[in-house]
Amino acid sequence: MHSNDPHEIAKEDDGEAFDKTTSKGRENGLFQACMKSIRGAHVTSNRLRAGLVLAGLFTDKSIYREVLSMFYVVTKELEEKLDTLKVSDEICQKIASLDYNFSKGYEKDMAVLYGDDWETIIEDLIQKNKVARYYREMVRNMDSGTQLAGAAFVLWGALIIGGGAVAMPRVKNLCGKDAINVFKDVTGPGREERRNNFVALWDSLASPGSSEFEEIVTFSQECMRCNNNIFTSLQRSPWWLNYFITAGVGIGAICIVILQRRMIKS
Repeated sequence: MHSNDPHEIAKEDDGEAFDKTTSKGRENGLFQACMKSIRGAHVTSNRLRAGLVLAGLFTDKSIYREVLSMFYVVTKELEEKLDTLKVSDEICQKIASLDYNFSKGYEKDMAVLYGDDWETIIEDLIQKNKVARYYREMVRNMDSGTQLAGAAFVLWGALIIGGGAVAMPRVKNLCGKDAINVFKDVTGPGREERRNNFVALWDSLASPGSSEFEEIVTFSQECMRCNNNIFTSLQRSPWWLNYFITAGVGIGAICIVILQRRMIKS
């Protein structure tokens, strides 16, 4: 029986959507295994995302671009590694055959959001965030397709399979039509076909029971944890937070004055 609590209903609906997506893969195949491995972290990330929406991810441009910056530097490492290793690594060749290059979209958005000095600004930002530096270094040190597949499942899959199409209109409202380039390859006509292609290719990367299969699942789970850690490492607060704090202090002071007057009268 379903709960009447709206928060519980939202959790149930999200779980159903996650399970529906998981079922698209081959039974006991790699896609299903990777999805199941990140399920717990996915629930956590949804809670984080709900908090971030309230905290300003889609209401404060500075917070959105900070999150985007951190995922950009990790995605750039992933795509450069794929490009290097695809010459000799069959798994990298297959992943690269999907022909995604999200880094270019990120870079166009960074130029819009930060201006001409965006590269220097982002590097300064990353140097202040040990979580993003750890994640970037982890991907930079990956030396096989099985490891990179874990990163691609999380960093690409989140856009292709996950919330890219949902996030785009919110980002457009916040940052403008010139700052949504990272979403262009995963929205619009053909979205379902792109999702199906991703799922099918994933199931072709490794056979159940193989060491490659297990390593891809392990690295998917680890990268999902890193994603969550990025969300909790934000350096900024929403622009409107100070107004709430000021209002809270002001209201608190007024309440104290009223209470004191009542005490004096009594």
